[in-house]
Amino acid sequence: LFTYEGCGTLFTLTDYCHVEKLGIDDFHEVEKLLERGEREGHLKPRTQMETARLLLHGYGARLGPAPGELAGFCALFPYHADMTAEIVGLSTITRYQGEGIGGRLVDRMVLEGERQGLTYLFACTTQDGAQRLFERHGFRRVVPDAVTEAKWRGYAPERKRQVAVFRRDLQPPESQAETHP
Repeated sequence: LFTYEGCGTLFTLTDYCHVEKLGIDDFHEVEKLLERGEREGHLKPRTQMETARLLLHGYGARLGPAPGELAGFCALFPYHADMTAEIVGLSTITRYQGEGIGGRLVDRMVLEGERQGLTYLFACTTQDGAQRLFERHGFRRVVPDAVTEAKWRGYAPERKRQVAVFRRDLQPPESQAETHP
């Protein structure tokens, strides 16, 4: 049963939430989401160049049949020299908060990191809810020095002292076949 207002339970034959790489047509909508997150203090303020980098490496969670309604966003920033990546800009449209959208995005980033053969993923946050989300998805809180030093180049020292850093080690693709028959 699904009401006109959108409340209720919906059963579908296929997955109702799809996490995919952003396309250029998604950029304006995601920019508005990021601006709101910055205004509300959930996301750190970014320059236009930093926002462009987010969009370039971004993924969107969409609900419904393609193209679907944007429900959340995050980006996966690579640090190629260290074979790692950072989950950045994780945000969910307000009405979908608490519905598992953030978890779907994090799970997709883990799969993507494993597909790319990365050693680990990490994320930095000041938000309690995001901290709990990362812990639920297998990340552990670490000291800032436990992630690539490239992350901290040019980073504001006062912000570095405020953020909680979470890390999840990844399995190389060949060992996944051994542990997941």
